[in-house]
Amino acid sequence: MYALVWCILTFGAHLKPICMHWFGFSGTKLHFNLFFRLYIKQPSSSTSIAGYDDEPEWAKYKIKETNMFTIDKYQQIGFFPREKAFSLRYQTAGMLETVLRAGVLGEDDTGEESPKNLKIPSKWPSVVCENCLYSLENKSFPHNGSKGHS
Repeated sequence: MYALVWCILTFGAHLKPICMHWFGFSGTKLHFNLFFRLYIKQPSSSTSIAGYDDEPEWAKYKIKETNMFTIDKYQQIGFFPREKAFSLRYQTAGMLETVLRAGVLGEDDTGEESPKNLKIPSKWPSVVCENCLYSLENKSFPHNGSKGHS
């Protein structure tokens, strides 16, 4: 068994890491996987205990994995750099929902939390379906295939 991993950190305000990108491979001599994973730092708890240093919690999401023995690929996010857009599969919908609801992107438009500790970044959060495209110019729209069938 062996593993080789690269990690890239993304920093937010005050040089605090907010997400980590992991690239690497692991496995045995005949069977190994290439992987790309995203770790997103979860919001810290509003409750603190004196003398207890709260360790940051990181949520792990599998973005892409390739089994080199069977050549099976598991792609969760597709990037389109020229169009400045990306696509998501349904497994990633849970990840996006978690990030939006956890308050990583800020409070809702009214500045209130309802229910408590639930923060929504906008009155119109992106709707995630099984296959959606997201771009800088538009919100989101369903993508059902090259022929445009529903």
